[in-house]
Amino acid sequence: MAATCGLDFERRLSASSFDVRSSIVAALRELGFEVTVEQLTRVEAKRGGMLGASLMMKKQMPVRAVFEIGPDGTGCTVAAHLADGMFNFGKTWGVNRQFSEVFEEIQRRVDLGLAKLDGPASLAFAGPRFWSRSADIAVLEQSSTLTAKAVGGAVGSAGKMLDGSTDRTPKAWKGVDSVTFVSSAGVAVLSLAETQAGLGIAVLVVSHPGAMPADQTRDVETFAATVERTLTAAAGRAVRMDVADPQQPVVDFLHEQAHIRSELPMRELHICRSCRLEKITNPEYERIAARNEKIGDLVAGVGATISKGGISPTFVLGQVFKLKKLDPDFVCSRCQGMEADELIVTFCPSCAELQRDVVLRVCPKCGFDFRTKAGPSIWGPIAQPDAEQEAAPAAPAAPPTPTPPPASNAPPVAPASTPVPPTAPAAEPANPGAAWPNPAAVPLGRPHAGSRGKVCQLCRREYPSLWRVVISTPAGFEERFICGTTATCQMPSLVPAVQV
Repeated sequence: MAATCGLDFERRLSASSFDVRSSIVAALRELGFEVTVEQLTRVEAKRGGMLGASLMMKKQMPVRAVFEIGPDGTGCTVAAHLADGMFNFGKTWGVNRQFSEVFEEIQRRVDLGLAKLDGPASLAFAGPRFWSRSADIAVLEQSSTLTAKAVGGAVGSAGKMLDGSTDRTPKAWKGVDSVTFVSSAGVAVLSLAETQAGLGIAVLVVSHPGAMPADQTRDVETFAATVERTLTAAAGRAVRMDVADPQQPVVDFLHEQAHIRSELPMRELHICRSCRLEKITNPEYERIAARNEKIGDLVAGVGATISKGGISPTFVLGQVFKLKKLDPDFVCSRCQGMEADELIVTFCPSCAELQRDVVLRVCPKCGFDFRTKAGPSIWGPIAQPDAEQEAAPAAPAAPPTPTPPPASNAPPVAPASTPVPPTAPAAEPANPGAAWPNPAAVPLGRPHAGSRGKVCQLCRREYPSLWRVVISTPAGFEERFICGTTATCQMPSLVPAVQV
């Protein structure tokens, strides 16, 4: 969906990136935006829809907002990009003035919050840059000519509106299937979803550090910001990142906390800013309830509006207005306040005590150790380079690594000219982990078993079956159990690969 018009502006402040990001998010929510992506270096939000554009309702006109936040010496920089969210019917004429006014209102509210953080810098804020792909047409600026298109677009997107789900992945990250972290401890291959889970923990920690030391919080923020910038610059390709020794504990911490959170129920704690009354909600339940309510609104009115000519356009507009969320997100049951502080919380699986801290370590009430749910280490061994294999004594020439298989159940490393013998029953080796004088002497062992399958020694993920290969090491020959699903998880075997 190509934007028709937009407004860009840049700001440089001496305030911290945390305060700047919080100010921008608060301004967007006050303006009625839904924040779809909230990261350390990027905030994305949206507001309105085609129905609001058809009736020229400024608060409901479709707007997409992107704010990129980056460190700059003692402060940070902000690059803001506001654009319309009109459906791509070609160039949409006659909307420049309306969108220009909407954009300027948003820009003024954001600048107002930033000026409170750095007053002297706000005096030097440069003016915004408005751009458009269509010309100004005075007659069309004063009329609403998009009603028919808005109805068609609203009806066509009814499924998405009813579902209520939102993709939280930034567009710049689309196509990235894996992120490989390389450190002195080994190699960790994480999917984009797993990486995003760790980045989500980083946002929570930086926003609500609690008892976490300030230096550790800065380490988390610095590393997460580096990961976000690397993903943005990847242009949809697989990402590889070298992790320095001081950064390795940060990777372990984020993965540990993300895995713990995935094993526990997630709830939102709302604390009224007026009377401090607390309310706990389940986001998944609210999504399902909202979807069912929308379905009920549509079904209830269809029978009374169908005529020989079909469904009344007036009914379509009225029902889509019902689907629009007009009530505030939060209303206090005691003072009817509509502003609240929000925290992500969970419950102790042992004593059911509410856990307010972002970092889950030990339950203060019963002493339950949350780290028992952290899962296995993400680091796997680093594959030996070919030079070491050639230098090993008595090692036969290793066959070339074959082309990656078209399917995950095909042998990834077996030589094409060597038939693969039938799978033999796995047995424990006589000397687990030992090196052997020649490849044929390495006995068939058993891979490590996880909670849901067998654990690949490279990516540490679990699969129903793995491939057993034999490689050369400086000490001799050893076996490895790998999945072979990606090029990263493939190793040249000196004997026919066997599926176990």
